[in-house]
Amino acid sequence: MSEATALRADLARELAARGQAVSVTRTEPGTYDPTTGSAAAETPVVHTGLGRVGNYSDRLIDGTNIHRGDRLVTWQPDLESETFVPRESDIVSYGDTSAVVVSVKVREVGGEWFAYTLQIRR
Repeated sequence: MSEATALRADLARELAARGQAVSVTRTEPGTYDPTTGSAAAETPVVHTGLGRVGNYSDRLIDGTNIHRGDRLVTWQPDLESETFVPRESDIVSYGDTSAVVVSVKVREVGGEWFAYTLQIRR
């Protein structure tokens, strides 16, 4: 078992005990049909997982990269979303809150991911 696999399993147990359901939604553009000149409607694709939502410490809030009110989410996708990699402008939802992903950091060991850290903004 690789170190990343072990970390992924440890984090999954911790998030199951202390985390909450967190989903990441990406809106995929509709496909363009050149014969009709129209595009299909956009399709939202929801990726589920568990996460922990926290705040930035006041000393890290600089008003440029990190704004007051930005939140920090440690997120691990469910198995069916395991190949999904979040990116900027995806929408994060937890409880009754939704926010836009501002930045993504892949947490990895030895070239293998075990979680994502998402900076989100309302």
